[in-house]
Amino acid sequence: MEQAVWLFVGVVSVIIAIGIVHKTLEGVNENQKFDSVIWAVDKLQSNLNFICKSPIDTRISTEVRLPSGSKTTADNNKVCIMLEDEIRCRFIDCDFITSYELDLNTEIALKSFEVRPYSCIGTRVQNGIIMECQG
Repeated sequence: MEQAVWLFVGVVSVIIAIGIVHKTLEGVNENQKFDSVIWAVDKLQSNLNFICKSPIDTRISTEVRLPSGSKTTADNNKVCIMLEDEIRCRFIDCDFITSYELDLNTEIALKSFEVRPYSCIGTRVQNGIIMECQG
């Protein structure tokens, strides 16, 4: 009888430990998503500022890692990435000629990946810059 009690306690302990490990790993994935937003918006700002100072028709691509559930926007002189209720924006040295939006808060994106590389291309044009991302 005593062995059955210890077996039960052991099984319950293993189930609790699995739950704790699962929650910990889930938290790590969320932190990676928020970290990727910060890195991506900083990298975009640096790349776009370089393009702003370049001659017209300069076209440069940079790779950024964007998480599912995020939304990237570019408008006026600001590039932003939103994830859940957090938003990270950076100002750039020139204006976007056209607004741009990449919405990864879709059912397909949420089911397909956590964080994925995207190639964002900035093009220097008369009076500003144009940006688009492909992934």
